[in-house]
Amino acid sequence: MKSIALYSIKGGVGKTAAAVNLSYLTSLSAPPCLICDLDPQGASSYYFRITASKKYDSDKFLKGSKKIYSNIKATDFENLDLLPSDFSYRNLDIELSEEKKPQKKLKKNLESLSDDYSHVFFDCRPISHSSPKASFQPPTSFWFQ
Repeated sequence: MKSIALYSIKGGVGKTAAAVNLSYLTSLSAPPCLICDLDPQGASSYYFRITASKKYDSDKFLKGSKKIYSNIKATDFENLDLLPSDFSYRNLDIELSEEKKPQKKLKKNLESLSDDYSHVFFDCRPISHSSPKASFQPPTSFWFQ
C-alpha cells in the first residue's frame, strides 16, 4: 500500500482538490483507493457528500484498525472509499505528536488497510508548527505549498 499525504503550512493552496482528484484517478488505474479526510473542515467529505458517524472522532482514528474500518464509507465512484472528517480532527496533529512514537503508531493503525487498498490519500489540514508536522509523515508523501 502506498500512502500519500497532501499538506501545507497554509490553507487555500489546493490540497483537497489535489487529494480528491489524485485519489479518483488512482482508483481508475490502481484500484481500490481510500481517501482519508483529516481536515476538520471536511472539504473532501463534502466533495463526496459523506458525513462521519456521530460516534466517530479523532480518538477512534488514533485507536486504528476496526475503529477505522467501521467508519469507511463508499463513494459514488467505484473502487474509491472515504474515511470522512470529524471536527475533532482539529487537534489530531497535537494528539499524534503527544504519542511516544507518533509515526510508528500511525503506521501501525493504518497497516491493516493495506489488505484492502492499493493507495491511501490523506487530505490534511494546514499545519502551522513543526512538531506535529514531523509526527505526520506517512511512508510516501508530497509537500504542497
